[in-house]
Amino acid sequence: MKMNQPNTQTTVQVDENIIKAAMDADFEKLLDKNFAVTTEDNQQGKVVKGLITGYAQDDVLIDIGMKAEGRVSKKEFKYCDGDDVDLSIGKTVEVFVDNIDGPRGGAVLSREKAKREEVLTSLHDAFAKGEKVTGIIFSKVKGGFAVDVSGLLAFMPGSQLDVLPTKSADPLMHQPLELAIIKLDPARGNIIVSLSLIHISEPTRRS
Repeated sequence: MKMNQPNTQTTVQVDENIIKAAMDADFEKLLDKNFAVTTEDNQQGKVVKGLITGYAQDDVLIDIGMKAEGRVSKKEFKYCDGDDVDLSIGKTVEVFVDNIDGPRGGAVLSREKAKREEVLTSLHDAFAKGEKVTGIIFSKVKGGFAVDVSGLLAFMPGSQLDVLPTKSADPLMHQPLELAIIKLDPARGNIIVSLSLIHISEPTRRS
């Protein structure tokens, strides 16, 4: 005759006080805190929108939804957006989150890096669509020229200056030129542009 095996499963009764403790307000705050940390970690290294809440000496206080406000100097805003930039309280601005926990206890923010990201995005779009960009050749360097493209440093190889041999680049320097992007690698800081791929008027080419 086959005997039934004994039931080895044991039901564990959880104390009601433990359950209540897990559901109290402090536990909810702990969950909120953990969620907030996760959210802040996701914001680091990104461009976010913030609200101007006040000023501290020469700094603008900006609320980006973290535990403490971040700061950006007024000088940095004016450098990136012009002297007439609107920095009134309640104004929404875009900033780059360098660090969520800075030495002053708040987030380390940058308007300049946010502006750089904006420019890179527009250059990506132009590169993908084959559109022209505007740049200014401001210096001769080894193998070519240093070019300012919307505030970012780009490189133009000497071979990309013109479709015809050019005795001097001086007539083309320090003036806005339509250029083509032939390589874009922001991670390595490489932006390579060409003037020879753009149709140049005969008067310019003769000079």
